Amino acid sequence: MLNTTLMKVFDMARGQMEPEHIIDLISFMAIVAKEAPQEYRVAISNPPEQHYSALANLGIQISKDRGWPEAIGKAPAFHQLDIRVMMRISDLFLHMTDYSEFTHVLQEVTQRAGKKGWILDANQTTLLLFAAMAGDCSKKTLYDGACGVARIASRLNAKHALLEEINYATWVIAYRLLLLEGRSFELLNNDSLASNTKFKRKVDIVTMEPPLGLRFTADKRRTLANANYLQVPSGDSIPASAGDVLWIQKAISMLNNHGKAYLLLPQGWLFRGGYDARVRNYLLEKGLIEAIVALPAGILSFTGVRTVMVIFSVGRKLGSPVTFVDAQELGTKQRNGHELSEADSSLIAELASGKHPEDKRYRSVDMGEIKRHDNNLNVPLYIQASNEMESLALSVSEEMQRLKEMRAEHGQKQMRLDSILDQASMEIAQHKS
Repeated sequence: MLNTTLMKVFDMARGQMEPEHIIDLISFMAIVAKEAPQEYRVAISNPPEQHYSALANLGIQISKDRGWPEAIGKAPAFHQLDIRVMMRISDLFLHMTDYSEFTHVLQEVTQRAGKKGWILDANQTTLLLFAAMAGDCSKKTLYDGACGVARIASRLNAKHALLEEINYATWVIAYRLLLLEGRSFELLNNDSLASNTKFKRKVDIVTMEPPLGLRFTADKRRTLANANYLQVPSGDSIPASAGDVLWIQKAISMLNNHGKAYLLLPQGWLFRGGYDARVRNYLLEKGLIEAIVALPAGILSFTGVRTVMVIFSVGRKLGSPVTFVDAQELGTKQRNGHELSEADSSLIAELASGKHPEDKRYRSVDMGEIKRHDNNLNVPLYIQASNEMESLALSVSEEMQRLKEMRAEHGQKQMRLDSILDQASMEIAQHKS
């Protein structure tokens, strides 16, 4: 019902308001209605032309009283609004009590109704995957340096979340949604790669679906080379294509001494050379890579790039094997991508944790074998090649058994032939005599 209502709001606003302005308006009115329900009722009881100013003043006062950043209670610019849409939304919150359900629905509607690519955030498939892989986070602290509208942090329900989001409009929406859900969090409007970490604590778990394949200008590359989270020095300037390994190092820098990080990364990072290879070598040497899961193409909403889920773990014994999982054939291909069900995601998590050691989509690989492949971590090297070798060994075994059976059959027929020839010889001798 709520889902249908929100979609009708988007339909009404089509051509009159931009999708991001609709989300801004809805989240603003929701936070005002939740925090000051009586004052909200009074504000929207005014004539329609006075709604905006009454709500705008109320939002500013709430932000001051709660100690929020000023932007959280700031109304969208009047010229971005359609008064009919605002009136339709205002009725939505008159009797609302469960804002947690509302935020989940709004996040889903944002995915469907927004312009493609205007906000990069986890879709339902990657949400299920992160939830299955990370498990119960209710007693854990969490970090996400590219949180979008905080769908992952919200879904994992961590005890406390440290979050960063570079896009200002997305940061405002995420902040409001987390407040509506009553979460414990710190959320910075920040370029988490370019700035040194401002959080004073480490976390139990990092989950990130960062932008893939970032490219940097020359000035940005020199700035990033001085970031305090780098474990592998890059010289005076990082490579222009080093975005993926920066996210990895940022994630690991935020982990406490028993923490784990779950990152969705492009498959190319597993075998690229240059600075990527140097970081990969460092991570393997330190025993920080626990598992690599090859995922189906098309699970991301905004790109068809093949991706992997990589699990990094602090405190592992040096020389521990790395788990490889080939999940590329799981899920269902859809017109606009590829979906993993909850059951698919649970199976992937079980494979990554070694619960199905006989499954051919799983292998635990020792460091010696990885070094023989020059630290190339491409999953097919370890699983498809292994399965092909098993298949070849099985074929050889089957052919040897078949040869053994044919030899036995040949021996029996030779004995039968010898018997027939002996009998024929005896009959010829008797005939001559």
